[in-house]
Order: sequence, then structure tokens, then C-alpha cells
Amino acid sequence: MKNDTFSAQQLSIITGSLLGDGSITRQKYGDSAFVKNQCIAHRAYLDWHSQQFSSMSCAIKTYSTITEGKIYYRNVFRVKAHPFFSTLRQEWYPNGEKVVPFNLILDPLTLAIWYFDDGSNVLSARRISLATYCFSKSNVQFLSDLMLTNFGIKCYTNKKNVLIVHTESYKSMIDLVRPYMLWSCFNHKISYRDSLASPSCKNDIDKVISLYQAGESVELIANKMKVSRASIYNQLQKNRKKVDESLIGFALNNSSGIRGVCFDKERNKWLAYGKINGKNVKIGRFDTREEAGTAVQTVPAFVS
Repeated sequence: MKNDTFSAQQLSIITGSLLGDGSITRQKYGDSAFVKNQCIAHRAYLDWHSQQFSSMSCAIKTYSTITEGKIYYRNVFRVKAHPFFSTLRQEWYPNGEKVVPFNLILDPLTLAIWYFDDGSNVLSARRISLATYCFSKSNVQFLSDLMLTNFGIKCYTNKKNVLIVHTESYKSMIDLVRPYMLWSCFNHKISYRDSLASPSCKNDIDKVISLYQAGESVELIANKMKVSRASIYNQLQKNRKKVDESLIGFALNNSSGIRGVCFDKERNKWLAYGKINGKNVKIGRFDTREEAGTAVQTVPAFVS
């Protein structure tokens, strides 16, 4: 079917989304519609989508689901039903299950949207992966071939049928998607470093210790210094007399950016840790990261 409605940029966004978190939904009556889900933290990303489709998009709505007793919230973006989406539905879901059409056009914007939707960047290993396990092995191989043909990016698949960008193409991939990165929630996806080197000189080691004692997490320090998390952890272990040894293991898993604060996924709360009378204790669980951070500061061991 000839497309007289959507621009080339809009088509790239739709295609990238269908490779990632987007879908073409079948309506009870009439034509199909384009829908995309994202977590609450990625609202700015969906707002941008809405702007790209202007009057054709519906208001973004927030929904909640309960899985194994836990409440999860998500934002849903939707482009109104259109005959073109019915055609796409036939191409992407020929037998009711999503496939990769072999007439797929993979351009830089399509790749970027796909990556921001479903990609991950493991900075410590200089590894990028794209969640392709929902597609068949032949579909994933087709995508791998397109990545090499179109962009010179080498990929391989692991045992879980996930597409992995080869280490030698790591920088090329980051450089290719970086111009399209407009949302702070995805800063981690374009972080990059040249090697897995560890801090070596005394000034670097002193900086690691200083940042850690100031409350930075191991992950944030690793990103700032462009080295692996493991190397930061090792330096803290080697210099344990200069830091609070009891917190090193905890900091390795700290994703909040505040020393002594982490997110408790089981209870959907921010958990604050502290040290009182020489013993590690749980200070409490809080609704927000800021409340947990404030609580941490009331414990003497954490006060600068």
C-alpha cells in the first residue's frame, strides 16, 4: 500500500519502535493502530514521540499492572488507527506473532530508536546488546547482516538469541546513535570509554577514594573516570584503610547515586543503610530517593 500520510522520519520511528517496544494493535472495528509502552522514568521519550506525530497521536496515558503482588506503572503512547497500520500489521504479524519483514529498511534513526527501546550498554565490558530473543534465529541473523551491510557494525548472537555488538564495533555503534539522543534518561546508553584500564597513578586512586567518601556510587565513579566498575571496586578494596570497609560491598550494587541508598524492588521502596555503634543496620524504607538520602545523613558514620 502506498504511504501518503507518514514522513520518512516518522516511518523510521515506527520501524525502530516495532523492532523494540512498539506494536501494531488490531482493533475490534476498523484499521489497526500503533502503540508504544515505556516505564514512567522515560516519559520525556514518549513526549517526543507524540510531538513527532502531532495531531495523529492520542494523549499519553498511564496504566498500572500487578504482577506477583507488585504494582508496575507504564506510560502508553498511541497513534490513531490508519489503513497504513493495517498493512504493517500484515507484514509484521503475518501469523499473529511478530517477525522482522525482509523488506525492512534499517537507517541510523531506526537503529537509534530500536537501541533506546531495547538496547543495553554494559560500560564495564564495553558491550552493547539488543533484546532480540522474541524473534526467530533467522530474523536475528537477518538483522545482524543488515547491521554489517548498512553500518559496518559487526554483531553475533548469544545462547538466548540476543544480538550482541562486537567489541571492535562498540565505538561505531555509540557514535552512530549519539546524535539522536535527546533525553537525559538514556545518558547511560551513550556512555563510552576506550579501554578496560584501571586507575593507576596515585592521583587517580586518591580521586576514587575522594569521590567514594563524598557519597558517589561505584558505578558513577566508574563512569566519571571511564574505567570498569570492577577496577574501582578493587582500588577501594586495596585502600580499605582509607575508606569505610563495611560499605564497599554494598556500594558495588548501589544504583541510586547516593551512598547508603538503594532501591528495594520487592517492596517498591528506597532502602537506606547505615552504621550505628559499629554495626550495619537498615535505617528504613522510603517512598522517594531523596527521603532515603536525608535519612542516611542522620547516621554519624555517613556524615562528612
